[in-house]
Amino acid sequence: MGYQCEDEVRVKGWRVLAFVTELGFTIGFSILLGIGLGWWVDGRLGTQPLFTILGLLLGLASAGYNLYRLVILGRWEGREKKQ
Repeated sequence: MGYQCEDEVRVKGWRVLAFVTELGFTIGFSILLGIGLGWWVDGRLGTQPLFTILGLLLGLASAGYNLYRLVILGRWEGREKKQ
């Protein structure tokens, strides 16, 4: 019986680690993608730093939305599954 409890704790720890990793990658990728695309457009059009800043803002907005989706909606789905 003690082993089952230890296994549950270990699995819960891995789930938390996976969730935190997913958050980090989601936020980082969204911001870097926005900046990268903005920088590329600026290079093509010669409008530096206009589209880089717009890309940053869009990346931040996308990261915020994805964070909301992962944390808030993920918790809501978890509550529905428990019931």
